[in-house]
Amino acid sequence: MIEITPAQEYALPGVLQPHHTTTQHNKNMHIKQLTIQNYKSFMQASITFMPGVNIITGRNNSGKTALLEAASLVPRNKPHRSIRTGTNRPNSAFLATIALSIGDIERVIKASRTGEQFQLPIQQQTEGVALNPATLWHTALERGYWEIQAEFKHKKTSEMSGQNIQRPMATSQGYITLHCDKTTGEVALLGSTATPVNNLGATLIQEFTKNTYAFKAERLNIGCYGFGTSIDLSPDASNLPEVLHVLQSENPSRFERYNKLIQRIFPQVRAVRSRPVANNQLEIVIWPIEPATERSDLAIPLTESGTGIGQALAILYVIISSQSPRTIIIDEPNSFLHPGASRTLLEILREHPQHQYIISTHSPETISASEPTTIHIIKNTDGISDVVAIDPAKVGDLQSLLLETGSRLSDVFGADNVLWVEGPTEQACFPKIIRGILRRPISGVSVLGVLQTGDFDSKTNASNAFRIYSRLTGQGNALLPPAIAFVFDRELRSEQDRTGLMKLGKDRIFFLSRRTYENYLLHAGAIAAILTSEASLEISQLEPGKIQEFLDAHVADKKYYQHSANKDPVADVDAPLLLQDLFYAFSEDKLRYNKIQHSIALTDWLIENHPEQLREISDLIRKILDTHPASKTSS
Repeated sequence: MIEITPAQEYALPGVLQPHHTTTQHNKNMHIKQLTIQNYKSFMQASITFMPGVNIITGRNNSGKTALLEAASLVPRNKPHRSIRTGTNRPNSAFLATIALSIGDIERVIKASRTGEQFQLPIQQQTEGVALNPATLWHTALERGYWEIQAEFKHKKTSEMSGQNIQRPMATSQGYITLHCDKTTGEVALLGSTATPVNNLGATLIQEFTKNTYAFKAERLNIGCYGFGTSIDLSPDASNLPEVLHVLQSENPSRFERYNKLIQRIFPQVRAVRSRPVANNQLEIVIWPIEPATERSDLAIPLTESGTGIGQALAILYVIISSQSPRTIIIDEPNSFLHPGASRTLLEILREHPQHQYIISTHSPETISASEPTTIHIIKNTDGISDVVAIDPAKVGDLQSLLLETGSRLSDVFGADNVLWVEGPTEQACFPKIIRGILRRPISGVSVLGVLQTGDFDSKTNASNAFRIYSRLTGQGNALLPPAIAFVFDRELRSEQDRTGLMKLGKDRIFFLSRRTYENYLLHAGAIAAILTSEASLEISQLEPGKIQEFLDAHVADKKYYQHSANKDPVADVDAPLLLQDLFYAFSEDKLRYNKIQHSIALTDWLIENHPEQLREISDLIRKILDTHPASKTSS
């Protein structure tokens, strides 16, 4: 079925909108709404798209690929199966709403055979009033932007596969007949009719689907192709050698621009060419050196190049060669492109806003770099996929907040929960304790160090800090997981201060019972082993007893207790400072204690040889994880 109706939210009375705008939010022909019925993991789901970049994200096997297949509007019949379906399942169907402008309508009519007539449905203003074609056409121009509703359903083999069914319009609809005038070359009005002969809606749908390209995350078979004159890339991009050969022959300036875009993504590629080979074939070759060298023998066939280059060549050709707006669907660009190349591709996409882009990705960097107009997360429960819309503005907010914490979106994206810890040392060591001592998977939990734990030292600063962290990993934001706890060094905080902060944190703040994490690393055997392993020191074997003697001799020095009211060598000594002096002493001032590097090495040794030294921390982490069962799951 195909219907075409005015889209009132696009209407600008009395103003005929330009056919093409240069802003990201242009109103060129694009898919606006998609409803998936009974297809693969989707029972029924609707998703709203906009011009610009539309991001689809979600875990593996959540339904992202199925959604992209539906968005390509190619009829497929793979009925949904899950615990909620029976054995008799209806056929799959895709319902799409296509937004378009009067400019799109005029463009399609002008591209048709001269004199071919089309019927455009127009809503009457008053029931029972005779149609006035001129008035209706003027009304159409005033409305500016329109919508087409169509159903895409795979037909039986006895029928034409993939053809759409046209449903009669409502009785309140009338049709005006349009054609391209032979003399002026402009769209002209011929009259009106109550019965459509050549419904323009069907032609517009065909135009839209023809201009939709879907690029899968797999190697394209585009190395060689026969000679030809086509400038339209085939849906599977197999004729890329042909269209590139035509482009480089007939439009060298555009072809040069095409090559410059390729070089932006792949700096190591100096040029791309399509050249004749045996059996009347054309071959795409990649020049790793400047063509001015005339060393064509060094050109590399595309078939011998990486998967990402072929994908990028096809995508960029569609972008720069298209005379009309396209909908371009890209599955996981980060899977076939280096992160830097993926970001550059997204920059180029944004520079060509006349097209609509629908991109699936696991990558938080891709989401951030794309500056999306829509973000949708696909979630799958018991084999059934659902779509959750996210406000794209929140991505910018999250990026700003994450900068305040010293973290990135990639640090937390995809985790089930976040465990915030004292700093980078704990961020590196706590996962090792979870895996090595607790023997639990860490993939569901993201352990992150806070930027400045001093933010938590006073009630005012702590309140501001918790506002940041709560906004980041709470408040029901579907992009980021919740914060399950904050684990900090005890430092020199009084019991009263710790109690106040724990109350402010609503039982999510925990403190180590020792002054710092390094206090747990004051183990003579571990320190001796790490110092002995330092090749630059040329120490054959350092006895743990000597390390213990140093600790016993200096642990009570006022230097390490100048701010402490207690005298517990294990819990209250300034362990980082003591370790720093110890390393200098046993290396004859050659080796500086590296807080992160050496703490990680000491932690690894203790997990392997003396896990009881870290038992107090592992028990605390176990308590936190047991309170949040979701954190036990792995991805």
